[in-house]
Amino acid sequence: MSGGSFDYAYSRVLQFAEELRAKIANNGKENDYGEKCEFSAQTIARLQSIVEDAERTAKLMKAAEWLYSGDTGENGFAASVTDVRRTAMIRAHAAFASAEAIREGPYK
Repeated sequence: MSGGSFDYAYSRVLQFAEELRAKIANNGKENDYGEKCEFSAQTIARLQSIVEDAERTAKLMKAAEWLYSGDTGENGFAASVTDVRRTAMIRAHAAFASAEAIREGPYK
């Protein structure tokens, strides 16, 4: 088999992430209808985290779909899940460390 056991549901989540990323990039710009969204930097950061969550979720969904489609075995599935989660933990740690550095400032 080749994927498809969940009708490639992960690809719809990836499409959402791509569309949201494009909307974020156009923050403050007028669309073809003269409309524009102007969100604060804090809201943009939250939206960006949703993009990252959606991409991570899509990777996990794809791993499950490939397992059920016979494209990968249990070991490959486990490795994919571990890799996605490890990467998420590394990014979260880096973000926390950056936030701590900003909070402490240069004079502490």
